[in-house]
Amino acid sequence: MPRTLRLLCLLVCLLTAAAVEPPVAERMLEDLRAANVARSALAGESAAWSAERERLEAALDALQADGRRLAREADAAEAMRDRAVQDLAALGAGGDLEPVQAILAASAARVRERLTALARELPPGAMSEPRAGGEGGFDEALRALEASERALEKVAVEIVPGRLGERTIAVKALRVGGAAAWWLAMDGAEAGTLGRQDGQVVLTALPDAATRDAIARAIAIVEQRQPAAVELLPLPGAAP
Repeated sequence: MPRTLRLLCLLVCLLTAAAVEPPVAERMLEDLRAANVARSALAGESAAWSAERERLEAALDALQADGRRLAREADAAEAMRDRAVQDLAALGAGGDLEPVQAILAASAARVRERLTALARELPPGAMSEPRAGGEGGFDEALRALEASERALEKVAVEIVPGRLGERTIAVKALRVGGAAAWWLAMDGAEAGTLGRQDGQVVLTALPDAATRDAIARAIAIVEQRQPAAVELLPLPGAAP
């Protein structure tokens, strides 16, 4: 075959191949692009998984460290508790604590006895009586003593029951510390001085209207229902 003819046939084949190849080449390019996208996604997922694994490992290390620290603290707390139990057992075994407790109990009993006696002699509210003794008897006696000291420094009005002759009535009692007290009937019709007899509140009526009005004004002043003023009141037991 002449050379020119061979060249012509080759050219025809190349043109035919060019007409057939483009679809195949495009599919190959698409496959390559898809593979590249998949490879990139896989690389991203792998990096994210590695970062998450490192984060979880760090969190696990921190939790393990916290667990070891809490175990040490629990051991220390248990050792402290054991020492406290031992110390408490040693204190309760006798030692120097029992004499001190006996002294405190005796002092509390004396304070309670004295406050109870004064409460039967002084106007109501002047003395705070401690509750029954026991393990906290000394603290309770001190509380009552401090409350009584505060009450003795005050001028106060309280509603109390009292005996007036054969009657028992509720009255407003005006108390100046524990020194003196006066009373006013709830309806304001009667007034007088207040005292104690055998632990009971005894009311003495004063018939003088001016004295009754003075007691009423004094009570109103203490209750802040009236401006402050000087009021002269008779002392309990004094002649009207």
